[in-house]
Amino acid sequence: MIYTHQMSSVFLFITTFLTTLAYSTSTSDTPTRSGTTITIDFDVPRYGGMCVSVDEADTVKFVWDEYHNLHRMPNEESYQQCDFSGATKLADAAPNPTGVSIPRHQGQGISTDVMFFSCSKICDSNDHKVRVCVGGSQGENDACLEASECTLDRTHDMRTKTTPTPPMEREYVQGGMLCRPKNSDGYASWTKVDTPQSCQEKCNADGAKCGAWEFEHHTGDDRECELHEKLVISMNETSLTGKCQFPENDNDLLGYRCCWILKNDVLDVPTDDVSMDDVPMDNPFEDEKTPNKASSSNCITLKILQLSYTVLGYACILIL
Repeated sequence: MIYTHQMSSVFLFITTFLTTLAYSTSTSDTPTRSGTTITIDFDVPRYGGMCVSVDEADTVKFVWDEYHNLHRMPNEESYQQCDFSGATKLADAAPNPTGVSIPRHQGQGISTDVMFFSCSKICDSNDHKVRVCVGGSQGENDACLEASECTLDRTHDMRTKTTPTPPMEREYVQGGMLCRPKNSDGYASWTKVDTPQSCQEKCNADGAKCGAWEFEHHTGDDRECELHEKLVISMNETSLTGKCQFPENDNDLLGYRCCWILKNDVLDVPTDDVSMDDVPMDNPFEDEKTPNKASSSNCITLKILQLSYTVLGYACILIL
């Protein structure tokens, strides 16, 4: 009898070990994505809630190996209180390795911002439940990332949508009629470009390199567009070519000649807004002139003479 009991204990230990090993190798604590299908191991939240954020077009699939059932809860209140009176049963209590899928807008599909799922057997005792949040961008706050029932290691953002970074605004100022240094007409040039705005867009598209664009439409240049490098273009040299020229008729580009320089990204462009009409073309960034040294010296000499005459006058009075 003792031998039989020992064998039974050993057999039970081996069986338990193999079951645990099989479970640990066939399940994943983290949901997985395959295309637009998010697979959630429903065995994992049997010891605490799980929160999963998914894309709007995703299909959520629950799989499990233990004897759980699966219900979809009608609202947050029933989910929190484990009230299954209005829940929809999706699967009976049994292992379900093939899974139950919740596709978008089909039957129990993803049609709301938040969905709630639970097992009625251990919802109260083990908090066995899953919150699925639909939509938004990766990392964006939603009801799953803020849910109190899910610890950090049981909160998973499976969304693939990202929030695009808005392009940096590029502001240009009038530098002068022609971009300088000439630098072989810039590092890139085109002719018959339809508008100055199209030329600016070419510079914007090469934002890492382009620091100025020049558009000319006059005799010898048929809507020519030039791009100039940030590290080469000079506001000082460009301003010496004269003021920008613009056509009198807005409907006709003939006569347009201007080099537009990127503000705040070229070394010698002032950080303040500068009207080129107010910038002298000979030296637009000349510092204020220092006072004339000769004039200052003459003033000092005159004051010394005046002081001397005053002292001499007092001396004469004392003598008399």
